[in-house]
Amino acid sequence: HFISAVGSRSISRASKFATLHSIPNAHGSYEESCADPTVDVVYVASLHPHHRDHAEMALLSGKHVLVEKPMTMKAEDARYLYDLSIRLNLFVGEGMWTRFFPAVEWTRCHLVEEGSVGVGGEAN
Repeated sequence: HFISAVGSRSISRASKFATLHSIPNAHGSYEESCADPTVDVVYVASLHPHHRDHAEMALLSGKHVLVEKPMTMKAEDARYLYDLSIRLNLFVGEGMWTRFFPAVEWTRCHLVEEGSVGVGGEAN
C-alpha cells in the first residue's frame, strides 16, 4: 500500500506536502483528488462541517473513505454516509479507530510479533 495523491484547497500546500512525503500526485481541490484514478481510498481530514460533503463526494466517485473524527456533525449525516456506502458497496468509517494508527501497527509488528511484548489476555 502507498499514498498516491494528496489533495488540498491550495495546490501550493498540496505540492509542498507531496514533496516532503514523496507522494507522486498533488491536487489543488478535493474534486481533483476524487477524480484521480490512482486513488482507491480517500482520507477526509477537512474542517468538521465539511466532512459529510467531502465523504459523499468521495463515495460518489467510487472511493472507499476514512473520515477524521468527528465523522459528521449530525448523527443523521453519519447514517446517510453509511447507507450510501452500503448501496455503493464501498467502505466508510471513522479514521479515529486505533486500528489505523501507524503507532499501533508498528507496535504490533515490532513488539508483539517479535515477542518483546506478550499478547494481551483476560484478567479476573
